[in-house]
Amino acid sequence: MIITEGFPRKPLLSRAVGRLARPSVQFRPNHRKQGPTDTWWRFSPEVLIAFIGVLGFTDVRVTRHSQKHNGKPRPCYTIVGRREHRQRV
Repeated sequence: MIITEGFPRKPLLSRAVGRLARPSVQFRPNHRKQGPTDTWWRFSPEVLIAFIGVLGFTDVRVTRHSQKHNGKPRPCYTIVGRREHRQRV
């Protein structure tokens, strides 16, 4: 499984030894601001790792990278999860 998302303005990775921060989920829409209209939720990498772990994707790697958006670099992360296949006896 491959998941790619943009990092929020506040980094979700701890600066100490590159460890991941605590799992967090943010509800994005704000009725006063009438937006954002393109997303409802923002998930930290740790939450997505927990989600796919429940589905059996236990071999997981997280990488950070940057993608251009409107001509400016945008920090992103990619999670690659592999599921071990077990043979039935």
